[in-house]
Amino acid sequence: MSDHVMERLVHVFGRARGEQLYAETLESIGLSDIGGPNDEMRFADALIGRGGLHEAIGRSLRVRALLHGASRASP
Repeated sequence: MSDHVMERLVHVFGRARGEQLYAETLESIGLSDIGGPNDEMRFADALIGRGGLHEAIGRSLRVRALLHGASRASP
């Protein structure tokens, strides 16, 4: 899960900014890594809250998390 998320962020923002955004977002939601679909959903929701391009990426990740079995309501 986390590899896909990191790849997406690095593809859009570049290596340095993508890795920084990944770490900042994990910290903001109290996780050390993405362990499954529900964690990916929480991560996606945090990106959505930032708006703009972050929101677009977050919405894409949210759909992926749902397709992989995440609950509709993030914990």
